[in-house]
Amino acid sequence: MITLGTICNTDVLQHMIFVDTLIYFEGPLLELYIDKIDHNRYYLCRWVDDDERRNRWLVYSVDRKSLVLFLQKKKTSLDLIKSSLIIYILDSNEEQKSLYSINYIEIAHNYLPAQTAMFNNPSYTEYARDLKQSLLPQDEPI
Repeated sequence: MITLGTICNTDVLQHMIFVDTLIYFEGPLLELYIDKIDHNRYYLCRWVDDDERRNRWLVYSVDRKSLVLFLQKKKTSLDLIKSSLIIYILDSNEEQKSLYSINYIEIAHNYLPAQTAMFNNPSYTEYARDLKQSLLPQDEPI
């Protein structure tokens, strides 16, 4: 795997609370986390690579409104990454985690979703399909 970004303290991960897996195929491919302090801030962890020692994840922050727009197919996966204020590369295995801060322009092309990749119900877990309703009740505007 290629080396990317600037190494940073993994304490950042302690602010992330696992919510659920959004895409699963022979293992989790996209996971949702919520910020422990700011409950309007979410993190998406997208599996992007692996080698014999570790898995690599692209971790990026999204606000509640952007997440809802994505679930409503009004934003693409790539839009979420491009607009993220925080982007990390996480290399992890059972014993160790390494975290790298990265800018959008530094992300390897093959780690990015297609420009047209949108929320697609058949690819997502049942939880993901129900998530839109829990984030945005019918009577609440965006």
